Amino acid sequence: MNKTESTPAALEALLEDLQARLQEAEDTLEAIRSGQVVAVMVEGGEGGRVFTLEGAEHPYRVMIEAMHEGAVVTTRTGIIQYCNRSFAALVGVPLDQILGRSILEFMAPGDLPLVQSLLAATELKQREMYLYATTGESVPVVLSSRHLDIRGDLDAIYFVTMDMREQRAAESQRRAAEMQYRSLFDNASEGIFHMGTDGEFINVNPAMAEIYGYADAKKLVAVLNHHGNALYAEPHRRRELLNAVRERGMVLGFESEVLRADGEPIWIAENIHPLHDAEGHLQFYEGMVIDISARKRYEQELERYANHDTLTGLVNRRMLHERLAQALDHAHQHGQQVTLIYIDLDKFKSINDSLGHSVGDRLLVLVGERLRVCVREQDTVARLGGDEFVLLLEHSEQASVPQIAQCLLDHIGLPVLIGGHVFNITCSIGLSVFPADGTDADTLLKNADAAMYRAKELGRNNIQAYTEELNREIGRKRTLEAALRRALQREELTLNYQPQIALASGKVVGAEALLRWSSEFADARPPDEFVPLAEETGLIVPIGEWVLRLACLQCKAWQAVRSERTRVSVNLSPRQFREKGLVAMVARTLAETGLAAELLDLELTESLVMHDVEAAIRTMAELREMGVSIAIDDFGIGHSSLSSLKRFPIQSLKMDRSFVVDIALGAEDADAIVLAIIHLAHSRRLRVIAEGVETADQLDWLRRHGCDEVQGFLISEALPMGPFTAVLGSTQPSWRDLFEKP
Repeated sequence: MNKTESTPAALEALLEDLQARLQEAEDTLEAIRSGQVVAVMVEGGEGGRVFTLEGAEHPYRVMIEAMHEGAVVTTRTGIIQYCNRSFAALVGVPLDQILGRSILEFMAPGDLPLVQSLLAATELKQREMYLYATTGESVPVVLSSRHLDIRGDLDAIYFVTMDMREQRAAESQRRAAEMQYRSLFDNASEGIFHMGTDGEFINVNPAMAEIYGYADAKKLVAVLNHHGNALYAEPHRRRELLNAVRERGMVLGFESEVLRADGEPIWIAENIHPLHDAEGHLQFYEGMVIDISARKRYEQELERYANHDTLTGLVNRRMLHERLAQALDHAHQHGQQVTLIYIDLDKFKSINDSLGHSVGDRLLVLVGERLRVCVREQDTVARLGGDEFVLLLEHSEQASVPQIAQCLLDHIGLPVLIGGHVFNITCSIGLSVFPADGTDADTLLKNADAAMYRAKELGRNNIQAYTEELNREIGRKRTLEAALRRALQREELTLNYQPQIALASGKVVGAEALLRWSSEFADARPPDEFVPLAEETGLIVPIGEWVLRLACLQCKAWQAVRSERTRVSVNLSPRQFREKGLVAMVARTLAETGLAAELLDLELTESLVMHDVEAAIRTMAELREMGVSIAIDDFGIGHSSLSSLKRFPIQSLKMDRSFVVDIALGAEDADAIVLAIIHLAHSRRLRVIAEGVETADQLDWLRRHGCDEVQGFLISEALPMGPFTAVLGSTQPSWRDLFEKP
């Protein structure tokens, strides 16, 4: 028989089966009684006497012997007249030791009254009881009995014993599994639910109720069944979930945002799978609910870090490129216009360096907030890094771009109070438009950036749109930049030296090293063409280090051709001066070339040192500590104050040539300015050097009014190394007559 569970239905089926088997046995005995077969006792089995039928292959004998259930025939008093091998196996006794014994001997003591009632009964009876095996084991069985009329009276009882050990074990396992599942269901940390095939919830466990914020699981079931869709932040997600279950039979990791009992939104992930009965019919669905709110917050945080600027919260460069690509694709399909506005704060670095990054960061956050004020909700405001911002205006033909740009200029220019400091910061703005100024993201960004740099070149605090002329200028710059990079590789850059003459003696006391670019592949390019480009592209840093090294080597060589010590002056560009490794680079160059530090003059423009006074003072002080002299170049055309000048650790001032050109011509203002510069320098014990001296009258005026040194075409143009060295060795230089007193 198949294993069955001990349910009323199973027991009823078992009873029917036993009745059928007893009927078969009764038919067999009826055949014996009618004389069709004869019951005899013969030797068999393990030598014992067994009740058998005449003919070893008689079909009834074969049937009874083949039964899995134990079959026993007893007298009215319970004496065993026959048993099959299955019964012998159940009690663990050989067949020859069973016949003739009372069936009561093989029953558990507690079940003897039940067996006696079966012996006395005349109708079919069935009882659950225990057989007593010789191993000491109590074997659970279902014992069925029926009185048989063999010779005209009820003189025999037929017993069938069904071994229930496997069924009991299965039942025990089932109950254990049910208890284990119930424990898991009630104590699981994940939410678990059962759902009918119609989508109605059958039950939920306590953990699921807790996830949804309900103290009672039944209450949650009622809410889910009556308001299930409403619990989803997006109600259609519930319908999508049920449709997925019906179509695929199961779902895994279905994520949705739902509302707790207190209205708080949380994120859950749902897994649902079907449960079938033994015949494969769908009974219901089992599901699991996991609160993934923490993971969602983490993912959102990662997304924010990946796509947004951590300081201002604005869109970052990566996300800007994605949105711009999408905007351009949409604009291309629908014939629309897209505008990029590139914004760079003016002189932000000086604020950042002088007042610290904390003040600078607060200023950037404020600028981001002001940018949002001027644009529409659908527009994108991004920070690319540093003090650079970009605005993406989709459907910009519907917006007044000039008004938006002016709004940006005006709002950023409003006074700012941070940390007790008031700022009036300005910005430079560049515009580019799709499709006129480019059809891809990189081109539009590049062109807007170029327009922004044009705004800076034109004095800052203004708005410039990209134009074809600007494009041509960019092309020229790119060509020049590429040529300049090749010039570095081909060693086409050289240094010339313009003599600096002491007015008191007429002797060469120093020389200014001037960069020149002469190539066999092209005409010589003037410094005012390529030096600003080198500064803009950053090439000035490696070029400047090369200039300093070569000038120091040349100056070291000069000391061998004359007895007087000759200085060399080298100009530092703004970008060089702001490099963090400048002081270390100068010290390393002096050490490697062997030049004495006092023979090196570093020239800084007045506007350079006033860009960030405190930082400039610190750097100059470090240079002075190693013995290097510092000169302020182009003095008089900047905006330095006397108080700042007093703090600079400098040794000389170089008057700009624009003042020199007008002296000795009767221009009282020019004479007065130059005289004031000389008196100011001498009051600070500084050396005064006049640049651009081109006439004897200028030279004579400067000498009479106490200028210390001069340089200019009147004395000599800038000379290559060879001719300049020859001048140093000459006892009668060409300008000697200019210094002979009348």
